[in-house]
Amino acid sequence: MTPLPAPAPCPLTNISSSADLELRARLLTAARQRFLRFSHENTSLEDLARAAGLKLSQVHKHFKDVYAVMVALERALVVGSVAPRGPRPLPRGLQRHVAATRHQGER
Repeated sequence: MTPLPAPAPCPLTNISSSADLELRARLLTAARQRFLRFSHENTSLEDLARAAGLKLSQVHKHFKDVYAVMVALERALVVGSVAPRGPRPLPRGLQRHVAATRHQGER
């Protein structure tokens, strides 16, 4: 899978430089690959850090947990800042994981 472009800056995240944008793009690329292969339930922040070649502290700077990574990935794919060819829906398997996690959080 080819690396994804850096997502557009978001005022709601802890992004202060282009290096942070690149780090975030690497992490979201790794998350997309890992979630599709193993699901979010079988993925930890440590797994994502390792897959992206980052330190866990770098991941925690942007995301508090795997759910936050899933939400950021969903937003990035929907608005097209991470999708290589513009906006497109999440793969069905990932849509189910996002929906299931949201419902768990609402209880």
